[in-house]
Amino acid sequence: MQGELALEISELNKGFLNHPVISSLSAKFLWGENVLLLGANGAGKSTLLRMLSTLARPDRGSIHLAGANFPKGAADLVGYLGHEPQLYAHLTVRENLELTQKLRGLTIDLSAEAESMDLGAILDRKVSDLSRGMRARAALLNVTLHRPKVLFLDEPTASLDQSSVKFLLEKLALLKNSHNGEMLCIIATHDVKRLEGWANRALVLRGGKIAFDSNIAQTASQIIMLYLEAAIAC
Repeated sequence: MQGELALEISELNKGFLNHPVISSLSAKFLWGENVLLLGANGAGKSTLLRMLSTLARPDRGSIHLAGANFPKGAADLVGYLGHEPQLYAHLTVRENLELTQKLRGLTIDLSAEAESMDLGAILDRKVSDLSRGMRARAALLNVTLHRPKVLFLDEPTASLDQSSVKFLLEKLALLKNSHNGEMLCIIATHDVKRLEGWANRALVLRGGKIAFDSNIAQTASQIIMLYLEAAIAC
């Protein structure tokens, strides 16, 4: 139910070549939360999202999703979109969606799904021929075909114009409504200003640890202000 525990991270650690990236990180996330994950480059945002989406394994610590130990059952619940669109550039949008549909065993109307993202006119165009905004829409549709209840997005608004950002947030709202509000979405971003109104929680990473968390102290807006002030000071 909305407001109940969705995801719990306990003493998470991850390093590369003896360099710690995530250090003893613990946090709890609830159904219904829209979370901004903030921090400077190298703070550990992308590494954390990759572990939460099961693309990377922690060196130590545990992740529990909906009460189950990760990654058991994660594929049906989780969607992840990294820095680059997870699409085959030499295939058409339709072919990419069909591949995802077959891999997940979905029975859905791809044309209707594409129309919902204003992609109907470019379904049969190669991904390599699309604008960045259209590629971003196609990539988002591709990772949400199975209606994930937990969604991790890494810099999804990078290089997007304002209309595409608006479209992204509208899609997230529709997806959340389809789960009656019982959805968790975490977005790692530097694009704070355009996403501030979407978030009801903000969390700042510094050196692989949580520096600020609005779930513990201030409101999301106050945490965002602290983050922006720190960025200006640097």
